[in-house]
Amino acid sequence: MANHLRPELQGEELAPSLFKKAGPGAVEMIPVARYSPDFALNFGYYNASKSGPIQHQVGILATADTFPEHQILFPKVATGKTVFDPGEDNFGFYTISPSHSVYSEDIWNVLFYPTHATHAVRTYPVSDKNGVALENTYLVCIEEAANGDYNDYVFLVKNIKPVSIRDEFISLFNGKDLSGWYTWLEDKGRNNDPDGIFTVQEDGTLHDIGKDLGYIMTEESFENFHFSLEFKWGERKWPPRDNNKRDSGICYNVPADAADGIWPISVECQIQEGDVGDFWLLGNSTIQVDGKQNPPAAHSQIQKKKDAEKPNGEWNTVEVISFNGKCVHIVNGVVVNYGENSSLIGGKILLQSEYAELYYRNMILRNL
Repeated sequence: MANHLRPELQGEELAPSLFKKAGPGAVEMIPVARYSPDFALNFGYYNASKSGPIQHQVGILATADTFPEHQILFPKVATGKTVFDPGEDNFGFYTISPSHSVYSEDIWNVLFYPTHATHAVRTYPVSDKNGVALENTYLVCIEEAANGDYNDYVFLVKNIKPVSIRDEFISLFNGKDLSGWYTWLEDKGRNNDPDGIFTVQEDGTLHDIGKDLGYIMTEESFENFHFSLEFKWGERKWPPRDNNKRDSGICYNVPADAADGIWPISVECQIQEGDVGDFWLLGNSTIQVDGKQNPPAAHSQIQKKKDAEKPNGEWNTVEVISFNGKCVHIVNGVVVNYGENSSLIGGKILLQSEYAELYYRNMILRNL
């Protein structure tokens, strides 16, 4: 039955996870259903690396012979096994179709196959006929197409335990003060904020009153990463932009030796009313979108492909993925912009203050 591909959890689906071997012996990866076109299907597990997922083939599902092998329960394995030993490392699952690979982590689907399903795997705990959960046993349901039925390939996997991907994120903001960040204001310089442009509220939210032009910037640089935050607009706007759209932005891949100023060389994920997710390439930086590079300039804009913003007053989640020159902007779970071959790889992250009041919270980062 067709459904959707959005990342919202369905039924008893596990939250995004990697896996570990649960106990002694091998992991079993048993194909229990296949409803896809007829082709040999490579399946197995992967480990993450700085260049991307490293695949370890377990087996290959058979093509049709005397009987069909592609619209059935319990398809045959033509080559390989249905068991493997991943050791003590975390791992995920993959399959390879004629058009692309599918990974159990959304991030690799986003980075390497952005035109296909992003949330391509849903994983569920398994119970017996009496409703009793089977320990360390899960159904891994894979969407190779795009209709959202998640039964293209289904594997029963035993002797695994989930490892929450959320646990791999670190907090960049402690909710108490600006430890790990510094302020810079155009008229006052570094760590000189007498008017409290940036303050931390009692609930741990970062409040940017927006009255001055400037930013907060991380002290630390990050190479490859997945950064996420939530923001919502306040009410106030200030001259000279009091009649303009509310505006801010996440600038990233700021070189460690870049001079402070408006604005440092960087890639920007725009946060502006109606335009959240646009690329701005600052300081003559460049990126390719749809095979076309922006002309180097002080400020160069590439508009988002989709609109996923929520109305003013509601919290929006914005994610930035930067990985070996690939840059992805995600707004409320929707990929809205995708670029490759960025001239900037790795660096610091800053949050702009641009004459509009707003609030930030849940600033987290996963090193890739």
